[in-house]
Amino acid sequence: MKWKNKEERLAFCVEEFDKLYRKEWGRVKDEELVEGFLKKYPDIASELRPRLLFSIELHKAFSLGHLPEERSKRVWQRIKKRLEEIKAAREAEEKVIAFERRTDFLILLLYGPPRRGIRCITRIMKYLFLLMREKGLNRYVKDYYEFALHKFGPFAPELYEDLENLRKEGKVEKVKVRRLKAPPLEKEISDLFEEHGWNIEYRLTNKGIKLAKGLIKGANALDKKIMRSIEEIKTKYARYPLIKLLEYIYETYPEYQAKSIVWKKIKKLRGGEG
Repeated sequence: MKWKNKEERLAFCVEEFDKLYRKEWGRVKDEELVEGFLKKYPDIASELRPRLLFSIELHKAFSLGHLPEERSKRVWQRIKKRLEEIKAAREAEEKVIAFERRTDFLILLLYGPPRRGIRCITRIMKYLFLLMREKGLNRYVKDYYEFALHKFGPFAPELYEDLENLRKEGKVEKVKVRRLKAPPLEKEISDLFEEHGWNIEYRLTNKGIKLAKGLIKGANALDKKIMRSIEEIKTKYARYPLIKLLEYIYETYPEYQAKSIVWKKIKKLRGGEG
C-alpha cells in the first residue's frame, strides 16, 4: 500500500493496532502487544510507539464508567499529558532551525547518507576540511573551523570540544567499534588517532536526529547546495579507507605535508622516503 506521507502511514498503523488490541484485550499484556506490533514496522517504530500507547489509554478511558471518580480523573490526566507530549514531538519535528553555527555542519554530517554516524574523529575532521576546500561551505557560518598546519595534518582542535559538548547535551553518542584488519604500518597510523584496536563511532541520539531534521530545513532555506554538498562529500569519501583519505588530502593540499608525522608514515607505507 502507498501512502501520501508518513503521517498517513502512521495513522494506518494505529488503526491496524486498534483492531488488534480490541481482539487481544485481556489476553496479552499491553507491553508485549506493542513491542510485537512494532517489529512489523521497525523504520517508524520510534514515532509509532507513543501513538500506540496513547491508543491503549483511550481504550481504557472508554471503560472508565465503573472506576471511582478520583481514579478516573487520574487516568484522564495521563491521557492529556500524552496528547501534549505527542503534540510537542510533532512540533519539534516540523520546526525549522536556523543554520548558523559550525556545529550545525557536525550534526548534518552525522545524519546524512550514505549511513548515519561516522567512524573515527579523524574522518569527521577531514570531511569538515573538504567541505571548506572543495565546497566552500565555510562561507555560511562565521565561526567555521580553522585548520592549522599540524603533526596530524589539517587540524582544528575545537572539533574535540564541540563533539564533547554535543555529547553532554545528549545529541551525540560515542560507541566503541572494532577496527578492521590492516597492515602493521597502517595500524600504526590509525593508532595515532584512536585507541589501539578500536575506533570510536560518533552517532546522533534521538534528540540529535530531531535537531538534524530541523537543521536540514534551515539549511535548505538558506541554500539547497549545503545539504547536497554535505551528502556528496560524505558519500564520496566514506568509500575511502582512512589511509587513502589522508593520502588524498596530503597530495591534493601539499601545504599540509610540512609538519605532518602522518605524511611521513604514509610515504613509508607507500615505499617512499620516511
